[in-house]
Amino acid sequence: MLRTKQTESYWTTPTRQSLFREAFGLPDDETPLAEVHAVLSLQGKPEAYSGKLYLSSTFLAFASLDRRSCRLSLPLATVRRVEKIAPGQEGTATGAFALCLTLFHGLRIVVQLNSLRTTNDAFCAVLRTQLKAALPMMKKLKPFSKTFFSEWFLAPDRDADLVVPADLNKPGQASSTTEGELISFGDEKPLEEKPKELLEGENVEWTTRSETSNGYHGGLGTIFKYPGDPRKLREKSKMKLWKEYLRQHGRNLTLIRYPAFNRLVQVGLPNRLRGEVWELTCGSMYLRLQNPGVYEQILRDNAGRTSPSTDDIEKDLHRSLPEYAAYQDERGIDAMRRVLTAYSWRNPELGYCQAMNLVVASFLIFMSEEQCFWCLSVLCDRLLPGYYSPSMYGTVLDQRVFEHLVERCLPSIHDHFIATDIQLSVASLPWFLSCFISSLPMVFAFRVVDCLLLMGPKVLFQISLAILKINGEELLATTDDGAFINCMKSYFASLGDPAHPRAPDSRTRQITKFQELLVVAFREFSIITDETIASERKRFRREVVVSIETFAKRTQLRNLKRVGRLDKDRLGLAWLKVVKNGFHEHTEREPVDHELIDRIFFTWDKSHAGELSFQDVVDGLDSVLFNDLMSNLAWLFSIHDKDLDGYLTKDEVLQLSESLLFIFRNEPGDRYLGSVSNLMQNLFEYAESTKPDAPSSTDRSPSPPPAASSNGGARRQSLVSENPNRPYLGLSTFRMCVLADPLLEDFFASDLTQSWRLDVLIAEEKPKAPGAVGGAVGWLGGLVSSVMTESNKERLNRLADEVGRRLEIQTIEHRPSIGKLDAASAALEPTARDSLFSTSVSSRPSTATSRTSPHPSPSLSSSEVPHPLSAAAMRMPAYPSPSPSLESIPPVQNPWADVPSSRRDVDIQRAAAMMERPQFVIDDMGDGDEDEDEGVGRDELLDEVDEFLKSAPESDGALVDKTAAQGQELLSREDGKSLI
Repeated sequence: MLRTKQTESYWTTPTRQSLFREAFGLPDDETPLAEVHAVLSLQGKPEAYSGKLYLSSTFLAFASLDRRSCRLSLPLATVRRVEKIAPGQEGTATGAFALCLTLFHGLRIVVQLNSLRTTNDAFCAVLRTQLKAALPMMKKLKPFSKTFFSEWFLAPDRDADLVVPADLNKPGQASSTTEGELISFGDEKPLEEKPKELLEGENVEWTTRSETSNGYHGGLGTIFKYPGDPRKLREKSKMKLWKEYLRQHGRNLTLIRYPAFNRLVQVGLPNRLRGEVWELTCGSMYLRLQNPGVYEQILRDNAGRTSPSTDDIEKDLHRSLPEYAAYQDERGIDAMRRVLTAYSWRNPELGYCQAMNLVVASFLIFMSEEQCFWCLSVLCDRLLPGYYSPSMYGTVLDQRVFEHLVERCLPSIHDHFIATDIQLSVASLPWFLSCFISSLPMVFAFRVVDCLLLMGPKVLFQISLAILKINGEELLATTDDGAFINCMKSYFASLGDPAHPRAPDSRTRQITKFQELLVVAFREFSIITDETIASERKRFRREVVVSIETFAKRTQLRNLKRVGRLDKDRLGLAWLKVVKNGFHEHTEREPVDHELIDRIFFTWDKSHAGELSFQDVVDGLDSVLFNDLMSNLAWLFSIHDKDLDGYLTKDEVLQLSESLLFIFRNEPGDRYLGSVSNLMQNLFEYAESTKPDAPSSTDRSPSPPPAASSNGGARRQSLVSENPNRPYLGLSTFRMCVLADPLLEDFFASDLTQSWRLDVLIAEEKPKAPGAVGGAVGWLGGLVSSVMTESNKERLNRLADEVGRRLEIQTIEHRPSIGKLDAASAALEPTARDSLFSTSVSSRPSTATSRTSPHPSPSLSSSEVPHPLSAAAMRMPAYPSPSPSLESIPPVQNPWADVPSSRRDVDIQRAAAMMERPQFVIDDMGDGDEDEDEGVGRDELLDEVDEFLKSAPESDGALVDKTAAQGQELLSREDGKSLI
């Protein structure tokens, strides 16, 4: 079932505010307050980038003109001082309006504002106001910053005061703190010989849990080692490069992303810094800053609770990266359980879904539990929306987009797959769902995640297309799905091998297949941009919705255990009514809030799960759609009998009267109101004489006997006198009192049953043929298709909804429940109540007589059809009475049980089988010493960076140079007028 909350951000057109938040990775409550054209540079640095400076509630953001060269997301709490620079100083142009921001880490940023003077003044005024509002957050900044490894890594006094947890070689031996020793595992004690307090993160300057008072946050890799050989991964050289970059361009909350930042991420993050950089690039760092202690509070509030999601989590815990040592130990399993459980309680609509365990297991190697919790929230809610929903609609949509991109970029492979009936999604679905973690060796999968969190979901498409292109010849030789999967597994197992082992050049022989994969992905498929993905998703989303709903309908109907007396048509209408209409409507239709609705819900919820399955809905409809007079009376009585003992208490009798008044709330006049009033008086009058004695059991509190009185009114001191929980009214008494009123009798005989309607509010959509728009062809069809686009339809729907809300027009017509009484008959006064104990002969005819020989009305026509204002017409049912044999209709077999499923349907079980990770030799943790020569390793890594620079698209490099040149030109101009 597709839930509205999960699809709100995925199926609607993004707003300007949402695009702003996604571009800079900001929390959902941030909105842009002001923006201005500006040139940004660092004090003492020659590079300058022109772009736009944005100000939101608690952030200052900057993006260069090409949106790639320079980016900055700066919390206002990190700004310590703002100075206005005199024109011509700090490299600014003469007559320029420039500011110098001094940050928390001592970094000084120079911002030259290039808009009109009034715009600049207004921007500064808003900035001054927001800086004052950020003062409370500044007090929390210092303890929060200590949770980052970069703070410890760049601390000037760490050599004397701090101990590296991975360097506990021998007791009493001082540990060195060079970059090489941060990643060396050669002399470490085995896992079982380490002290327990170290493994739990106590008495050391780091923690794997949460909070800000336990040192910097680290992952399970600080205890169980990191995957891969640190010598082959060149960890020492990477740490040197990152140390230099962090000192010059800020760190954690104040880091500025220059072009070198992107290149360093593509080369591969060092294990120690990977978790922190992941937090920064996806934006979860800011959520953790604004929500201190929320993760631990969720765990405390839900301790001991269970749900269907927690049951599913327990099943997958031991199947998450079992080859890694941490997940062969209870500490790693418990950490994964806490993170997944906390997220399922925070987002109960999504809960837990397949492949989330693999993602969390990967994050926990480099992140603490709190860091992993917020990073998982950003991944599921923003980066990959819909991927981990119950129907995985986001993954299914991206699979359709990927198939179209393969058809467009690799037509020969696409045609071969069509000719041989090979399903591309058999292999590509696990790639997207697990972010390649289930398919690639861990050391390479983590590098894919590096790029994914940095550049967005387009990376998944680029790498997938590159995989198919590189293996094109082998794929053209495959003939079935099995050969296709085996070809992919063989390629993934050899990613660490040289791509050109026979090349004469030694540098060429050192290029691995994974490096070749990244070069092909980011160079040849750089045309796949974020705008391309968004456009293709919008193009295919309606087709995917129809296919998912068709598959879900077929599956739900085929898996029904009982269908009762509902035939195939009614089952289809029930599914459309319950499932589909709640997803497609473009206006919010909230159900009426009344206790009667809650009683029906809890009556249908047989499993007491707090939600209704489709089976519960079918069983509930079967209990109300075919009822006669006596069955309806018993049904209404039973839903108010809370303890199901066959009696209603006085409180429950009053609640029953409120339910009847709610049903008749839209009826004109006072006829039904008078009938309900008479019914209640009869119920309390007769129930006082027929109520059972007080039970002797302990579950009901005994009430004292009523005081003796000469009249019956003394016994009815109050409608809720004595003990309100005492049994009071039985079903037989309720039936007798209802049958005494002809209007209520007719309602329960036919009108209540007929009020359960299965109407299709929105017709079921069918996939349209290409180019067909409402049957129009030729130039007229083209004109209609160009005007009635999906975006225009959405705009018209939103406009109509807004106009309706402002004019207070109801989107749903509130029709009377019965619809029998018109204005003239409703104006008649209700009949007076006759006591059921009266010895006089009632002037009102009996029920049986009234049904066969109704009392004539003065306006009775001589025709056989009674006059609509007559009493006979008022007692006629609004709809044909159901056949008396409906109660004896035997249950029918499920008409959908034998419907075969299509091969194009999403096969979740098959995808689950593909999620099983193969074990790769390259992921084994290296135990050897770090023998890498510092000079050689650094030069080789820098050469690899240069290769990435050369492999980057020429257009990107030219655009970066052009942006930098524009910034230099603006800074060097002497003419102040040109700055406007």
